[in-house]
Amino acid sequence: MYRIAFNRNAAKTFEKLERSLQKRILGKIEALAMEPKPLDSRKIMGMDNAYRIKVGNYRIVYDIFDETLLIEVLRIGHRREVYRNLK
Repeated sequence: MYRIAFNRNAAKTFEKLERSLQKRILGKIEALAMEPKPLDSRKIMGMDNAYRIKVGNYRIVYDIFDETLLIEVLRIGHRREVYRNLK
């Protein structure tokens, strides 16, 4: 089972979201601990281990570190904005 960690940017964004959306997003993130690459995930081009999953109009961008069994949530944001300045 993978551990989940939020980077500072993702945590701040998550805290600002409505409670109902937070619950939906948290459910998806917790499911990643058991299956880090679910069928609805997509690899982000140009980044080594980065993937994204959808929750309505929001996207969760995360890195998978298989050697340490860690998933780092990099960004949470609206689909129009989440990929801007992503490196």
